[in-house]
Amino acid sequence: MIHSVLHAIGVFFNHLTSVEWKWLAIGILCHLGKLLAVSRAWRNIVHAAYPDRPVRWRQMFGAYVAGTGVNALIPARGGDVVRLFLAKRRVEGSTYTTLVSTSLLQTLFDMAVASCFVLWAITQHVLPGLNALKSPKLPALDYGWAFRHPTAGLILFGLLLLFGTAFVAWVAERVDEFKAKVAQGFSAFRDRSYYLRRVVLWQVVDWSLRLVTVFFFLRAFGIPATVH
Repeated sequence: MIHSVLHAIGVFFNHLTSVEWKWLAIGILCHLGKLLAVSRAWRNIVHAAYPDRPVRWRQMFGAYVAGTGVNALIPARGGDVVRLFLAKRRVEGSTYTTLVSTSLLQTLFDMAVASCFVLWAITQHVLPGLNALKSPKLPALDYGWAFRHPTAGLILFGLLLLFGTAFVAWVAERVDEFKAKVAQGFSAFRDRSYYLRRVVLWQVVDWSLRLVTVFFFLRAFGIPATVH
């Protein structure tokens, strides 16, 4: 086993000799620039939600980078929780509901761009067809578990129903306050001039640097850097 580990380490360092460090360094710089751009867009969204409070870019950048780092290590978008937690501590009087809304607003442009890429991929026939979705090799959600374990299934269903009812009742009592906080997070979107100049512009820079980063990383590792 030790021999296998040493062999794997040796192969890893041998592959490092083929890396073009110049392109790798440029790619890393572009990635850092991407983080600066996307954090600036988010900072401007949060500032529009809280115009009477100081929202420092440096602090929002730190929160965004921390969240990105945690997302790289922990699944289920745990880094987003860290990012929102740090942002709430930095913006006096902010609420999680409004901060989550600012994140949702930030994703609108990302979803539009991502949809364009998906449509492009469909036209290039680089995505699997519908037949792949019908393949028996794909795992499916096993609903039969609840029928094979009826007692546990009923308990689980009852708990879900209980928590769901409690959540709906809690939201119903605070629906007006909840709607106001959500709308506050979308303040930047209502001022279209501000949204285009202070948010979309930075997101365009973000996506441009994403593509450039991928290009340089492909070059660094000797992979053909083409449109496909």
